[in-house]
Amino acid sequence: MARRHDVESVDVHLTEYEQLLEESRLHQTIASAIVSLEIGALGVGLPLSVNSSYALLGLAVVSSLLWFRYMDHMVGIFHLAEYVATHLRPKLEALVHERVLGWEAYLRRRRATATFLRFRRRPSAIPGLSYTAILFGGAPVVLMAVFLLTVDLEGEGYVLPISGAATAAIIWASSLVRYVRDLALISAIDATLLDPT
Repeated sequence: MARRHDVESVDVHLTEYEQLLEESRLHQTIASAIVSLEIGALGVGLPLSVNSSYALLGLAVVSSLLWFRYMDHMVGIFHLAEYVATHLRPKLEALVHERVLGWEAYLRRRRATATFLRFRRRPSAIPGLSYTAILFGGAPVVLMAVFLLTVDLEGEGYVLPISGAATAAIIWASSLVRYVRDLALISAIDATLLDPT
């Protein structure tokens, strides 16, 4: 009887794992789509800025908001991995009496030593700097700077351009703060996944 209960429990946990894996894939797909959307928005919006420099501010805001959403999905992926490693895996191991679902720890150990490469992976000179951070974090700054350099303050006055740029800067700054906070959270989760026991 106890053996049958163990098998049923394993099945329940494996079903939960499969559902979590599917949710993780969904987060990854959406995060990739957001990066593509950012590139597409820049590709469409930059030519529009020839007619109106305010399109640059609109792009800066869109880029900052996309960054915010991108980080939501990245953090979601790490939370799912953490749940599997710290909650689901120990339950399964207790039932089957062997190590299971150790992929996250294995992957991080391999990345740390880069044994699968001919060279050791060098860390970024600036922690957290990645192509997505440059894309989402850098594009709004460049767009706002170009806007301020090209807007006709004499003809349009100062209020609208400066308030528009300030609004875009506030949205960008809130996304930057969110990014830094989420990066610290991801690093903490990553450390937990390296040794979840």
